Amino acid sequence: MSKQKDETGGTYYFVTLETRDRGVDFRDAAFRTQVELHWAAVMRRQPDLIGEEYAVNDHALHGLVRVTGPGDALEMLHAATQAFLDLTRADWTGVGDPWSASHKFRRIANEQELRSLRDFIMQKMLGGEELSGLEDEEDWGFDV
Repeated sequence: MSKQKDETGGTYYFVTLETRDRGVDFRDAAFRTQVELHWAAVMRRQPDLIGEEYAVNDHALHGLVRVTGPGDALEMLHAATQAFLDLTRADWTGVGDPWSASHKFRRIANEQELRSLRDFIMQKMLGGEELSGLEDEEDWGFDV
């Protein structure tokens, strides 16, 4: 399985973190702000991960992450995601865990897919609909 590298080095991944049963709604401005701040903070603290575009819509966070360091990219993404989830859980005032137990990490195969996913995130930032076909890909999945 080859990995797409860009000119500055690194492998891109598309990350989707969904709320549990779509029961948590990020239209709550205070919690949504905390989610956004924690995502940005966790990405800044990871020396081998570069958080690029991301969007928080009503029930999920979608982001592009470039893995630049040596080692297992999925393990690095898992560790960063776990740190993010722990921070947001600490801010959650609702009942139960706000996050789904299954999170999606998709290795980006080529420049065209990277551009499409950047467009997808822009649509999410603007409140657009889901792009068809992304949920059916085989290179998804990582349970935390």
